[in-house]
Amino acid sequence: MTGRSLARRYLHLLTGAILVAVAVAYLWMAAQVRLPPLGDPLGPRLFPMVLAVALVAFSLVFLAATLLRPHKGDDAENMPAQARAWAALALAAGFALILPHAGFMISTAIFALAALELMRFRTLPVNALTAVVIAGIFHIVFRVWLGVPLPGPAFW
Repeated sequence: MTGRSLARRYLHLLTGAILVAVAVAYLWMAAQVRLPPLGDPLGPRLFPMVLAVALVAFSLVFLAATLLRPHKGDDAENMPAQARAWAALALAAGFALILPHAGFMISTAIFALAALELMRFRTLPVNALTAVVIAGIFHIVFRVWLGVPLPGPAFW
């Protein structure tokens, strides 16, 4: 195994370890979702828990594939794609860190705006409007229609 190939393998192992850590943190946060006093015991916690378990499983599969599969071709040569992947991971981590403090609406709008800008969707004003609409739709669907309690800002 050449030095360059070994470095790429370590990069994939580091990425897998970070994905597992983020997945476990998300699982822990999903377990902290408050349940309504009366109602379904799974309630609003079910969907985030299913997503968290799926994220843990896929992260472990990625890590296992990196460890067990022979290392042939590599996507590490495509540096712009690598940068976008790391930026998407940073966005997800930032969303998880901001959510408990800023609340669902503000965090979702910021995350959607950052994701749209990362994808170079449209101009900044159009992306900002789209982000607000996305956050509003999530609020209407989950808070108003389904009655799921969403985290509010810590300062309210």
